[in-house]
Amino acid sequence: MRNLINVPIIEYNMPRIILTNPRSICNKMDELSVLVKEHQPDIVCITESWCREDIPDEALNTAGYVNFRKDRTEKPGGGILCMIRNNIMVKHWNELEVPNIESLWLTIFPKHMPRKFSGILLGIIYHPPLANDKELYNHMCTSIDKILQKHPNIGIMVVGDFNHFNEHYFRSTYRLKQIVAKPTHDKGRILDKVFTTMADLFEEPQILPPLGLSDHFVVHITPSALTSKIKGKIEKVLVRSSDPNGKAFFVQALKDTN
Repeated sequence: MRNLINVPIIEYNMPRIILTNPRSICNKMDELSVLVKEHQPDIVCITESWCREDIPDEALNTAGYVNFRKDRTEKPGGGILCMIRNNIMVKHWNELEVPNIESLWLTIFPKHMPRKFSGILLGIIYHPPLANDKELYNHMCTSIDKILQKHPNIGIMVVGDFNHFNEHYFRSTYRLKQIVAKPTHDKGRILDKVFTTMADLFEEPQILPPLGLSDHFVVHITPSALTSKIKGKIEKVLVRSSDPNGKAFFVQALKDTN
């Protein structure tokens, strides 16, 4: 005897992510608001924010998001800003930040992740054109290792503007895949990159027009169709009855099977 039962399909809450280098965000907040309204990202990663300590958080707020920032203090330019939806649990690892490298380290924990991942380690990097590759490599490895010690099953995603950074050793150290395949700069180069251990859970990123007059395009990262189940959808599955008669029929079926 077989019965039809309702089995809910799990919805994985893999985040939608925007990565952009606007070369100053303060004068582009209106364009950013339009971009956020249109694409509804869960996370917005901004490099070269050009924010300073005298710019209050209120000037950078977007409804429904929490801001994390690292401003460059010693000279103009640079800076990182990350906006995360306020319904996502997040930890800011500010103890991993160092003065000479522009980075922001977060761990986020969406409600439903594929079983092999406990959450997402998100690193946001701005690597200026004249910066030292070895220093950045060592810093990223130290930061990732420290987070992995506490969350060994976490998925890794490191994004940002890497300019000339030689990525080979970094990718091979953590078995990362760089998933941005099209130019992100108006001179035809891929400068804004996404390194991740979860490449199969995301589509190839879309390249969107820049914010304002920036020479960097916007990178739009979306979950793959396999992880974007319709919330609340019910699937009917045929199962064998577990009552005594059902078990007896099952035993007889096994005896009759070669």
